[in-house]
Parts: sequence; structure tokens; C-alpha cells
Amino acid sequence: MECGSVCDSDGEPATVYDTKDIKARKRHKCCECGGKIEPGQVYKYVIGIWDGDLSTFKTCLVCSRIARDFCCEHGRLREHLWDVLGFDYVTGKLADHWDDAAGAAGKEK
Repeated sequence: MECGSVCDSDGEPATVYDTKDIKARKRHKCCECGGKIEPGQVYKYVIGIWDGDLSTFKTCLVCSRIARDFCCEHGRLREHLWDVLGFDYVTGKLADHWDDAAGAAGKEK
């Protein structure tokens, strides 16, 4: 599988981009899964300028590692996986077409 086949961006690359691991001093919310990043936990901090707009992202290490392993680009991994695979890795929800496939597989036995 090519890197771009799972995660693809419609926008231009960032004109400025930096990322680092930071130890949280206060509670934050992961931009991918919405989970809590508690004080003392390490998270991935990204700052960049896209289309002239400055943006920052705080990502828990679980989501950051998933993105590192499965997505060449930063962010929106949860949305990309839903679009491509029909799976939400946070809630475990499967898209409706998975229910149809499971029913068809059961009838073949």
C-alpha cells in the first residue's frame, strides 16, 4: 500500500511546520480522538501555517503513533480511516456496508 492511499490531502503543504513532544502542564484535548491529555502525559504538539492561517494541534501519543504508522500527513487520521475503511478506531463503529458484508459472509457458510 502506498502512503498516500490511506491519507490524502486536498490542500497545499504547510509553508511553516514544526512538531515536538511536550509534557502537559494542564489538561488538553486530543485533536484526533477527543480524549483527555492529562497533566504529566506527553503529547505531540504541531504548529504550522496552511494557506496563510496559523494552526496548532495537540495529539495524544496513541493517535500520534497510529498516524505515524499509517499516515504520512499530520491530522485527520480518524476521518481518513472512516472515509477509506469505514471504521472509527475510537468508538469501534463500523460503516453500514460492513453490516451488509457480514450478513453476506454468514449466508455463504
